[in-house]
Amino acid sequence: MDGHTENSTIRAVQWNGNKNLKLAHINVSDLPPLKEGQVRVAPAWCGICGSDIGEWAHGPIFSVSATTVGHEMSGIIRETHPSVTSQHPNLKPGTRVAVHPIVSDGTCHRCLAHYSGGCENFSIRGIMLDGGMQELLNVEADKCFPLPDHIPLDVAALVEPVSVAWQGVKAGFKSAGVERTDRVLVLGTGPIGIATLACLKARGVDLGNVMVVGRNKARNAKALELGVKHLYDSSVCDVAATARQLFDEYGAEIVFDAVATQSTFDDGIAALRRAGTYVMYGIFHEPVTFDANQIMMRSLKIVGTICYADEDYPEVIDAMADGRISMNELKKWITGRVPLENAEEGGLKELVKNKAKHMKILIRVNELE
Repeated sequence: MDGHTENSTIRAVQWNGNKNLKLAHINVSDLPPLKEGQVRVAPAWCGICGSDIGEWAHGPIFSVSATTVGHEMSGIIRETHPSVTSQHPNLKPGTRVAVHPIVSDGTCHRCLAHYSGGCENFSIRGIMLDGGMQELLNVEADKCFPLPDHIPLDVAALVEPVSVAWQGVKAGFKSAGVERTDRVLVLGTGPIGIATLACLKARGVDLGNVMVVGRNKARNAKALELGVKHLYDSSVCDVAATARQLFDEYGAEIVFDAVATQSTFDDGIAALRRAGTYVMYGIFHEPVTFDANQIMMRSLKIVGTICYADEDYPEVIDAMADGRISMNELKKWITGRVPLENAEEGGLKELVKNKAKHMKILIRVNELE
């Protein structure tokens, strides 16, 4: 167990109120026993999400005190409940996995439709339940997805944020009623915005025709590396007018808002053509106001999507494995690797202080590769 015995302790980074995390030490003997259908994972890497920063800076909003932080995780299975052998024969001690952090009831109408992210009794590890910044963690076996050998564990920690974008892109195209369109506007070049571009590219969309608006020069450069040609600075761009110029004088068919502010909501709605679709998958920290008549008069569709459907994790892993989502590009997204004990200072605080220089900071929980 990575040097951990029943008489030793593990470390965990826990929520401890507004702008405060604590490094806790937990006796291995005090960890809950594995339940039917569970495995014990040694997390390798855990990414810091924008929602973690929001919880830390503005919360607690959804987080529960003394709960372990982190929902973007990869690791290695160390122990399995006896029931797992028959239920999930591909999961054994030593199996490298990406861990899906949603815990759902499995019985509500959304779970029965295989969309655990929409569960009526939804919980998420790292916010409401213990998450990935803990050296040993019990998780549901059906939330563990084996990794091909050529996907390293640090890159595997990006499966979660990419899956958010993957689900958002699927939802947007489904609402728009099209298999593919290049008349797309992406607002934001942070991790989810860039992941959205990667998912669009994997879907066969020509990023050379897509419009992207962002304000961070370093993050904008990531969009250019992916093949974006129509990239605009949000501080000076008239988004709606530019979208009409680019897209047949009508505007975008789908807008993906990866920023979630009043201004991006206004720009996104204004940039749409009639019967267009606005997709929101970010967390708004303030209420937004808008003219609801615009939705009716222009036959617009607003689509909200949280997290991902059950099939999104394996689909994203497959796309990474076969190159539709470039492994080399993913590695460039990782701009910092920080040891567990420095998660707050070198992770969350660093992202707040120096957002312009970072894309994704990962916390090393265990040294496994």
